[in-house]
Amino acid sequence: TVDGSELKTAKGMLMGKLGREDVIMNGDISAEPTNYEILTLYFENSEGSALSTEIREVQVNPNLPVERYIVEQVIAGPEDKSLRSTVPYDTKIRDISTADGSVEFVNKQLGLEKDALAAVYSIVNSLCEIEDVTKVQFLIEGEKLDSYRNVIDLSKPVEPNYDIQF
Repeated sequence: TVDGSELKTAKGMLMGKLGREDVIMNGDISAEPTNYEILTLYFENSEGSALSTEIREVQVNPNLPVERYIVEQVIAGPEDKSLRSTVPYDTKIRDISTADGSVEFVNKQLGLEKDALAAVYSIVNSLCEIEDVTKVQFLIEGEKLDSYRNVIDLSKPVEPNYDIQF
C-alpha cells in the first residue's frame, strides 16, 4: 500500500504484492530520448483530395508512449513540401492512452470544417500504423463528441480509412 491505499497501475488495476525482485533502484535513468522510431504519418496531398504517407525517423524516450510522438509529428506537419498539414500547429495534446487496441487522446482543436475528414483520418491512420492499435477514440476537453462539424461520428472509436478521398 501507499499511504494506506492499494497500489494501482496507470489503468487502475491493482498491482498486487511486490517483492525485492520487482523494485529496481537506478538513479541513472535518463529522461532524454534514447531510441529511434520509424513512423508512418498521414498528411493531405498537394491537391487536397486524399491523404499521403510520409515516413519519418524520430528520436523518442522509451518511457513515453509512441502514440504521443505520432500525434506531435502530425501536428508539426509534413517535412515534404508537396504535402499539406491537416491539424493546426497550435493544437495541444492533453493526454494520450492506449487500451484494448484503441488510442484515446484529448485534442484542443481539429481544424476547419472543410478539413475535418483530413484532420481526423490523418491522426487515426497514423496511430493505427502501430501494430496493436485498430481504432482511435477522440475526446475533446475530456468528453466524447457526437460528431465533428457534423462531418464524422466521434461518439465511438474511429477506424482507419486508408483510401479516403475528399
